[in-house]
Amino acid sequence: APRRIANITRAARTCFQPWASEGIDPQWAGMRPIPPDGLPVLGRASSYSNLFVATGYSMQGITLAPPAGEAMAEHIATGRVPDVLLPF
Repeated sequence: APRRIANITRAARTCFQPWASEGIDPQWAGMRPIPPDGLPVLGRASSYSNLFVATGYSMQGITLAPPAGEAMAEHIATGRVPDVLLPF
């Protein structure tokens, strides 16, 4: 985790100037939401008719969440599962 934190900090310093301090305190790393099969979890929860989930994007949430959100919105609004969600 220390090497990854250093890489993230270095990239952030490049983008966000001026950087307020030299150190990062406290340093911590959390678990990534990665399902066992590596695929996102998208769709209606089987136990509740009014509960939908969209999670498990691994380390690609920034890029996958917007199109997944659009597809999930279509699913919720129409009740039809869009083709793009069928593998999930």
